[in-house]
Amino acid sequence: MTRAAVNRTAMGLCAALLLGTGCASPGRLLENSGEVRLVRSGESVRLSTDDLLVVHWTDGDVTRSTTDLAANGDTSGQIALVEANASFLHVSSRHWKRDTDLSRRVLGDGVRWVPRTGRYRRPTLLIPVDRVVAVELYELLPRLQRPRWSDVWRGMSVSAVGAMTGFAAQYPVDEPFVEDSSDILLGTALIGAIGGAVYPAYRLFPPRYADEPVRYDLRPEGQYRMEVTPAP
Repeated sequence: MTRAAVNRTAMGLCAALLLGTGCASPGRLLENSGEVRLVRSGESVRLSTDDLLVVHWTDGDVTRSTTDLAANGDTSGQIALVEANASFLHVSSRHWKRDTDLSRRVLGDGVRWVPRTGRYRRPTLLIPVDRVVAVELYELLPRLQRPRWSDVWRGMSVSAVGAMTGFAAQYPVDEPFVEDSSDILLGTALIGAIGGAVYPAYRLFPPRYADEPVRYDLRPEGQYRMEVTPAP
């Protein structure tokens, strides 16, 4: 493979990585967002974006929770914190895949669903902080999972498409590149094979699963309170 072909292969790999990760997480919506803590008389519990949570809030005389919004085979209602400010918790769930997973649910007064944020095409939720009455925090423990053939195929497909995109970008529209077709095919096959191995490799590392939750009640008065410290 020529030096030029190697350069094109590298650019193709970069494009594959961008295609695979460009829509990975929700975008930011809130101003003055910051760190969230549950505080009570000398005790402080930080909520991070890596935690799995179940949030409970009031809707008049009714208490609702993210468990009520469980969808697509999920029964736990576990969500992840995207960001928070003094007014809202912005949360997401990997089980919320379509707008109808939230738009047709009874969310309660002041709770809003967001169809999409930036390149993230799944719905997210805004929960008013002053309506939150309890938070369940799950401890995450390691558990080994086996790679799946679907992961291998997906990795190969995404990487090959990215490689072809990178190669095509190297040639002007009116410049033929038949003479380098063997390099292109070889580079695409190579990147596809790498993607097929690398993409599912994350399943060989111990991913985390949720154990029994710890519940933090914010009401009645005297229990925990939620504090959001804006980022500097």
